Amino acid sequence: LDQASLAKDTHLVVPKGMDLLLYVLGQTRHVSQADLELQAISILRSTIDPYLRFLSLWLFHGQCSQSDIEYGIQTNESFLAARDRGFWINAYNNVYDQYAHSYQNVDRPLDIAYITTKVVACGKALNLLRICSPSHPLCTYGVKFRSKLEVVVTPLQERNLRLTSVS
Repeated sequence: LDQASLAKDTHLVVPKGMDLLLYVLGQTRHVSQADLELQAISILRSTIDPYLRFLSLWLFHGQCSQSDIEYGIQTNESFLAARDRGFWINAYNNVYDQYAHSYQNVDRPLDIAYITTKVVACGKALNLLRICSPSHPLCTYGVKFRSKLEVVVTPLQERNLRLTSVS
């Protein structure tokens, strides 16, 4: 942007959360030169790391906070302590359900509403399982279940990830 553009637009909106991730993904998916490809991968990894931390906390530990709204989950704190149908329906909600029509017509590399719907449902199901049966194998940290998500981009990183998940 040039100085004149910045002077006119004093409210420059910087994307964050899922919008930032989708923006970077859209900008980097057609990079083909080797030097630029490595930079694009680095930028994408840096952008996706906070989302993967959010997913790890949400799916493996059942933790979600108000700041996670940028990833599409809205927390209603008045229902978090409920142990009835209210918890299941109201404690955690998909933000994109409210905006389904506006997100359907936007050109995006991924279906953000669909992904978030699945993430919310999976997290809710695991939270309910933790409440009903805390000793269930999906709720404990056994050998088969990892509590950290990673993006693998090279064969060496993939091999190292496979070796660490076996041990």
